[in-house]
Amino acid sequence: MKTLTIQLAPHYELLANLSEVSENIQKIIPHPLEHQIKTYKLQKIYDLLLNTYPTGTGKTIASLLHLLDNPDVNALFIAPTNELIRQHKKDVEEFVEQANLPHIVCEVNARLLREIDPKNKLFRQGERFYRLMRNPMEFAEQLGIPEEKRSSRSPIIIITNPDLFYYAFYSCYHNLDKRNVFEEMFAGFQYIIVDEFHYYNAKQLANFLFFLSLSLEFGYFQTENRKVCLLSATPDAQVYKYLERLAVQGLKWKSIEPEFVESNHPRATRTLAPVKLTFIGYNEPTDLLCQYTQQYADEIKTRINNFLDGALISNSLIDVNRTASNLKAVGMTADKDFGRITGAVLQKERKSSAKKPLIVATPTVDIGYNFIKEAKTRQNLDFVIFVARYIDELWQRLGRTGRVLGKIEQDFTSEAIALVSEETLLAIQKFPADFSVVINRQQLQSILFDSKAFPKKPFLHEYISSYAILESFRPLYELEKQMRHPERIEEVFELVRLLFAPNSKKTYRHYHYQLFRFSILQGSVFSLKDNKKPCYNDNLIREFISVARYWFKGDEDDNVDETELSKFKQNLLNGHVRSHNAIKNYILEEFHSLYSLFSFRDSFQSLTCAIYDPLHIITEFDEVVYYDLFHLLKYYDIHWYKSLEDFNSSCQQSGKIQEADLYCRVERHKSKEENLYLSFALESSLSVQHFKRRYCDKPIAIKGLRLLASLAGNIPFPLSPQLTESIKEKYITCLLVPEESGEAGEIQGRTRDMQMSFPSVMVTFPDSNTVNYKAILGTNAYLVGAKIQKFLYALEKKTEFWIASC
Repeated sequence: MKTLTIQLAPHYELLANLSEVSENIQKIIPHPLEHQIKTYKLQKIYDLLLNTYPTGTGKTIASLLHLLDNPDVNALFIAPTNELIRQHKKDVEEFVEQANLPHIVCEVNARLLREIDPKNKLFRQGERFYRLMRNPMEFAEQLGIPEEKRSSRSPIIIITNPDLFYYAFYSCYHNLDKRNVFEEMFAGFQYIIVDEFHYYNAKQLANFLFFLSLSLEFGYFQTENRKVCLLSATPDAQVYKYLERLAVQGLKWKSIEPEFVESNHPRATRTLAPVKLTFIGYNEPTDLLCQYTQQYADEIKTRINNFLDGALISNSLIDVNRTASNLKAVGMTADKDFGRITGAVLQKERKSSAKKPLIVATPTVDIGYNFIKEAKTRQNLDFVIFVARYIDELWQRLGRTGRVLGKIEQDFTSEAIALVSEETLLAIQKFPADFSVVINRQQLQSILFDSKAFPKKPFLHEYISSYAILESFRPLYELEKQMRHPERIEEVFELVRLLFAPNSKKTYRHYHYQLFRFSILQGSVFSLKDNKKPCYNDNLIREFISVARYWFKGDEDDNVDETELSKFKQNLLNGHVRSHNAIKNYILEEFHSLYSLFSFRDSFQSLTCAIYDPLHIITEFDEVVYYDLFHLLKYYDIHWYKSLEDFNSSCQQSGKIQEADLYCRVERHKSKEENLYLSFALESSLSVQHFKRRYCDKPIAIKGLRLLASLAGNIPFPLSPQLTESIKEKYITCLLVPEESGEAGEIQGRTRDMQMSFPSVMVTFPDSNTVNYKAILGTNAYLVGAKIQKFLYALEKKTEFWIASC
């Protein structure tokens, strides 16, 4: 195990010149930073600001200063996680109170939209959301609005997640609500703040870019004085490219970038203490935190006993849980020494864990999480030990330790230990730099950039130039129905095309047809679900006949004459079972393929399990938690209950259990050698060649997958029928390629740095022969499909939406 230690100098930011700062601001921030005042002033000039200062330097409060001069505007604050939303609600409420602003601050998520109407008088989620945005006083009691603000109509600050923004803006609510919700979301807010902008993937970024493009085209920046503030410590280079394209269309924007500040500058203030940074290289790339604590848990215990506070951060939940076991093995306890902050533990435990001397966490804490230690005069975290696969993870986690802005004691040296691959460490060591001297963070940044030691986190901008256009066309399609001059929408589309894919040859009519087709598919699916007589549009029948002819004969002729159409329709009228099942399956597969594209979160969700954890393997205090089936199968020995009643009888918490797909008790986590590998099996009625033409080389939804498990060496591991059949009835969007093909190698090579699963699917054909395929599941099928499109040939012209190079 090789190591490299670097001494980092303290870091400084520039204080604002107080002679140029108003008394109103100084009442809220007695000693504001230069970038905070710059943000406040430039907001008056530009439509959009991008503040890229480091985490912990007050970007959030900088963005809120705009409200001091605009106390009547409604504001929308978007943050990527509900944990961060709760934190921001507290921060924004404090700001509103200090500034004596009239705003009502509302935290809005899906759970709240269910709970604000306990008697279910408003049956639809969209209606609740619309009425809350229009008049939060209607839910004053449920929202906890103070009495003094209930007597008059006040402006609102809604703090929400990107999911609700997406569903509102992309017309995903009920037909009776989607227009109202869209209009209120689009037109109802004059100021929009998007926090942790670097956290969003290409699909999510496209959502915000489309909002900006539409705001620009409909004059909201020019006539309504709309302002947008993006907050991101590590924005991707592609973000700048898209903002420049918007600038060509008329957007006035500016980036506020960090600048190096010398310690002897008269207005320099220390924000980060000196840090001893150690890189440790491992040749086994998984469970690095577990590997480290197996060797050094006693040293961590000594740090805690010496009254040092720290954090251990890994990308993997199983790595965190195995690390917790290593800490317990040396006598550390969850009662007084450490706590876990992960997606698997409940909010109450997260809150309690944050107060412990040692926090063991997944990336949940990367997103703006504040480690607050009461009455501590120096930095909140004295040391941090973390896994760093990508360069942005290194900066995010390194920045967690040594924060001394506003602290009395600023000279105490923090320690950071970065657990990296051997290749990364070797690249740093080989770089021609003198690591024996103290360097600053700007110099470290240059070393890491020039050495190319860390792989850059993949950003799938190819998705924006392909599928994102179809996705963003959905609200345009709805808008067209409402406008007196629908040709206006074609002009808007052209601007979106120039933003997302300026070299694309696909036209407005192409995307209009695809949305028309989706609405037909949706209507057909609803008629099937309601047990009504299936309603098949003639165009849909023609499409099916055409593509089926290609599957079975390789005929690429799209033309379907009236004789073929009439014959197939007559078969349906006569109750021909084979014809009915064939087109029914086709419609369901095509609908679910597109439906997954129009979903904000990953369309492939494993089953949720209620987990009884009496031995505190996953959680320390809540004996019942909820997590993903696949994770549990891979990494834990599990006892499965046959029913909720059996589960309640075992854990004796009847009445407290949320509904879940499966119920189990966790008995221990497996060793790394015992990890299970999950794959799938599928039976097809098609031949190998017909199956390839229908299901390979493009995203398509498939039903009938069965779950398989094996140990290392491909040794089968038996699963109960309850688990094997657990996802069989789900439609799962897949990108399938034959395992032995060049495409599979291409995908694996191009997704190596994406931490993406690539399971096998064993397909059994009517002649009993089997062929193995590799699969990318869920929304990733579209994200990766766009990236590797030029290496795949789209076989079905009518159902593909491939990339036009940008």
